[in-house]
Amino acid sequence: EISACLVGSEMCIRDRARRPLTVIAGQTSTVEAVWDDQRPIVSAEVLGELLDWEWRAEGLCRETVCVPVTDRSHVEHDEGIDILSVTEILDRPAVIDPDAGLLAVGQPAADRLEALHGRRAPDFTLPDLTGSPRSFSDWAGRKRLLVAFASW
Repeated sequence: EISACLVGSEMCIRDRARRPLTVIAGQTSTVEAVWDDQRPIVSAEVLGELLDWEWRAEGLCRETVCVPVTDRSHVEHDEGIDILSVTEILDRPAVIDPDAGLLAVGQPAADRLEALHGRRAPDFTLPDLTGSPRSFSDWAGRKRLLVAFASW
């Protein structure tokens, strides 16, 4: 569905198409999303699967902890929940590629700061040169050198 909208004094066209969204946030999940321009809107039911937080009357909740949301209209839409607004409220950085339908969500600022001060790298597993999986934690207590390369 395509609809017109007025932004300030300029006209714009909003693409409200339903397309898949792949979210990388601790785990990788693909869900259907309604795209409001370049912002994915997901159903409230899948929010827990994507970010481990639920949308409740109290706000964003995980188990017994809730983050109050004073302006619910910033998050709630007719089609569901604006997941980018949720990442902003939870202080989690997010990078989105609307054309690819991909959203990568980082850890909360407090977790990143704690890892920085503790000089702690996150654990991960990658195949070695023979194809065997190796975890960063396999060498705990030993000095490690991590070499990363990107072609871009």
